[in-house]
Amino acid sequence: MIILKPISLEDVVHYKAIRLRALLDTPSAFGSTYAKESQLTDADWQRRVGQWNGDRSICFLAWDGDQPCGIAAGAPDEANPLQVYLLSMWVAPTHRRRGMGRMLVNAIFDWAKEKKFSALCLDVTCNNQAAIRFYEQLGFTKTGVTKPYPNDPDLWEFEMTRAIASTDFTTRITATLAVRDWPAAMKFYKAAFGAVETYSVPGGGVGQLSIHGADFWVAEESPQHENFSPESLGGCSVRMLLMVENPAAILAQAVAAGAKEIYPVSEAHGWQIGRIVDPFGHHWEIARQLS
Repeated sequence: MIILKPISLEDVVHYKAIRLRALLDTPSAFGSTYAKESQLTDADWQRRVGQWNGDRSICFLAWDGDQPCGIAAGAPDEANPLQVYLLSMWVAPTHRRRGMGRMLVNAIFDWAKEKKFSALCLDVTCNNQAAIRFYEQLGFTKTGVTKPYPNDPDLWEFEMTRAIASTDFTTRITATLAVRDWPAAMKFYKAAFGAVETYSVPGGGVGQLSIHGADFWVAEESPQHENFSPESLGGCSVRMLLMVENPAAILAQAVAAGAKEIYPVSEAHGWQIGRIVDPFGHHWEIARQLS
């Protein structure tokens, strides 16, 4: 089980280790370098950890047991003290595509909201398209500001931002899919769409899944509560629309997991779109808007 904890002085050794791992793994994702930070003294690392413990800054380590596997930090924007910057974001390769990056970003966002910041900002290198898509899925947008990347004159950084609402309530809409055989359905959606289970009630039967930040619910049908699956109704009046970067690849993945193709991905009206029906009777359109 992954646990996020604010960094403390007891974590200096772990902080140093994961920071250096990050710099080696994805050097162009950071403004600093492994060559520079590997020369820091123990006292330097202790001072860094101490700085992250201030009232206006935070650093979370993600732990898998007794081993750190992710990191993210937040600190105020020097030019605009109402904004906070997401810094040092990194997840170990062994733990990617498991929802941990989303957990870390959300932890910084929640901390920034509690501290009454107005926006969470970040800089992302232009060649890191996977990171750009990830942050877009979490609600970040490009501001139009670009900056030179300090370690490579051929690269630049995009500034991205996500507003922090002044209210504690956010209006949202989602879906709950009623199914027969809830455990099988949860397994299918994980295999078909790469969904991550973010919550399930004790004993099972109802669970929340996330596909790169897009949440939906799956529940065992319960006719006594007027919750019927498509199999009980003989069809379904609602289609799910899943928008992804590569619809053809996701559709093929879903079919391989047990879905039935209704029609393949093609282009029409400014969209790439295909359709499947899952083993539990729910129809999914897998799409990407082209214009």
